[in-house]
Amino acid sequence: MTDATAIDVSQLFGQLYLHLHPRRAVDDYRPNRAALAVLRHLAMSGPLTVSDAGKHFGRSQAAISETFTRLIKRGLVERREDETDRRRHLVWLTANGRQLVSDESQPLDHHLVAAVLARMSPTQRENLIQGLTDFAAAAAAHATEHRKEHHHE
Repeated sequence: MTDATAIDVSQLFGQLYLHLHPRRAVDDYRPNRAALAVLRHLAMSGPLTVSDAGKHFGRSQAAISETFTRLIKRGLVERREDETDRRRHLVWLTANGRQLVSDESQPLDHHLVAAVLARMSPTQRENLIQGLTDFAAAAAAHATEHRKEHHHE
């Protein structure tokens, strides 16, 4: 394998992203990095108290509460009473919040991908899937080895 091959793969990925990334209307809400991190954390962890979220993100309760207030106004999260302790309130994703997290997690628009795949033969599609599957497995193996190497330092 040469550096030229790595450059080719990187450039091809860039072209794919350019042509196939999701397009959103100019007035569609796009969360900033901090808001998206909070939404993704809620999606993985489940409902949290504001103080738990603040501890996780290393932010003051006031700062994280302000973030939640903005997300509540946008209809992406809601406050709920904790069923096990009515004195506590939990923050949780709404259906719109879950959809936004899902949408923001997709680097390619699956409708555009489907349209492009339809232009390829069944054999080309099978080869593409096999090649991408192998590439993803090699990337995962590399990442695992890299974490082990740096964990032991």
